Amino acid sequence: MFVRPLFCLLLATLMLWPAGPVFAQEKEQDHQHLPAAFRTWPNQTISIETYWGFTVAIGPGAAEVPGIDKPDQTLGGASLEVIFGEEGDIDVSWWDGEEKHGLVRVRADQHYSVRLDRKPNDSSAQVWSADGTNTSHAVRFSAWPIDGQALGFVHADGVSVVYGSVRALEKAKQSSVDIAVIAVNDVDVIGAERIKWIAQKWDAGMVYIAGDTRVVGDIKTRKAIGNTTALIAGEKVDEDGPILIEHADAPWQMPDAMKQLYDDLDATSRRFTPVFEELSVNQMNHKPANGTHTPRWNIEHMASRQMFFITAAYYAADARFPHIQLDPKQMPPDYVARHPDWDGAEEARRVYRTNAFLRRFAYLYHDRDLDAPIAEGGRIRFAPIMRQVTRHWGLHTPNVQDKMKQDDWPAE
Repeated sequence: MFVRPLFCLLLATLMLWPAGPVFAQEKEQDHQHLPAAFRTWPNQTISIETYWGFTVAIGPGAAEVPGIDKPDQTLGGASLEVIFGEEGDIDVSWWDGEEKHGLVRVRADQHYSVRLDRKPNDSSAQVWSADGTNTSHAVRFSAWPIDGQALGFVHADGVSVVYGSVRALEKAKQSSVDIAVIAVNDVDVIGAERIKWIAQKWDAGMVYIAGDTRVVGDIKTRKAIGNTTALIAGEKVDEDGPILIEHADAPWQMPDAMKQLYDDLDATSRRFTPVFEELSVNQMNHKPANGTHTPRWNIEHMASRQMFFITAAYYAADARFPHIQLDPKQMPPDYVARHPDWDGAEEARRVYRTNAFLRRFAYLYHDRDLDAPIAEGGRIRFAPIMRQVTRHWGLHTPNVQDKMKQDDWPAE
C-alpha cells in the first residue's frame, strides 16, 4: 500500500535534483539561442531548423525537403522555401502549415531580404520585411547578387549560413558565417586549399560541399551521423582550420527502443498540456493563498527538467553540444518567471518545441547503451531518466488542477 507514495517521493526528489554542471569540466552556457539543426538533402539542397519550429530550405530541391510543406503548427512553426534556379534567379515562398504563400521571384541582379517570425502568444507565424523589429528567434533570409549569381544567407538562433557557388563565394565581400555551403554544379574536382581559402574569407568554422564533387588535398573532416549537424551560437573556429562536414542525404533513423521513449514523452506531455493551454497570463501567474507554486512554475519546471537531463546525455556523447539548464528556482518565494507575459497556450508550445528539439538532436546518442550511465561514474541512465521525466507530468499537472478548484482561483 506504500509503494506508490514512496515512488512519487523518490521521483519528486530526483526531479528536484539541483541545476548545475553535471560534469566537472562543463562550462556555463549562454542559452539565449539554442542550437539549430543544419541538414543536407539531395540535389544540392540544405535546410536549417530552429528551436521555435522554423525551417528554411535552400537549393534546387528545396520544395522536396521532407516536411517543408507541413510545418508543425503545435510549435507555432512555419517554413521558408528558397529554390535556386539554373539561370541564377531564386523563387522564395513560405508555408504556414495550411497553405503555400508565394512571395517573389528574385532575379540574379537583385538584393532581397525577408524574415520569418512569430511573436509569443500569437497563434501563427508571418513573413515580414527584413527592416522591421525582430524577436530574438526570428529567421532572416537575404539574397545578394554576385556576378550574375545569387548568394543566399540565413541568420537564425545566433548562427549564420551562406549558400552559393564557388565563384559567388570567392567574389563576394568578406563577411562572417558559421558554415559556408559551396554549391558545386560545374566542377568535378575542388582542391582542399581552395575550400580553406573560402572558409577563411568567410571566417567559417565549417564548410559543406553541396553536390557530387571530389575533394583533393588535405583538410580536416567530420563525418556526421545521418544528415544533421548542430550549429551552436558563439562556437569558435578551430585553430587548425575549417572542418569539412561529410553528410548523408537522409536523416539518421532512431532505433525502435529509443523511438518509443521519445514517443511516450511526447504523447504524455500532450495529454497533460491541455490543462495549461486555456489559461490566461493572469491565471498562469496566479500565486495561491496557500503559498504553493504558480501554474507557470509547474510547466516551466517540467519542460526544463526534460531539457536538463536529456541534453546532459547529449553533452556526454558530444561535448560540442551544450548542457542546457533553464530550471526555475525551486522555492516559491525565489521563483522568477522566465516569460511572465506568456499565456498558457504559449507555455504549451514551449513544451512541444522542447520535445521536437530533443528529438531533432537524438542522433548524438546514436551509439550509446540506453541503460548505461550517461557519464562515466555517474548514476543517471538514459532510458530510466526518460521514463521518469515522462511520469513527471502526472506528478505536477494534478497540482495545477487542484489550484483551479480553490476559492482564490481567478476567473480570467
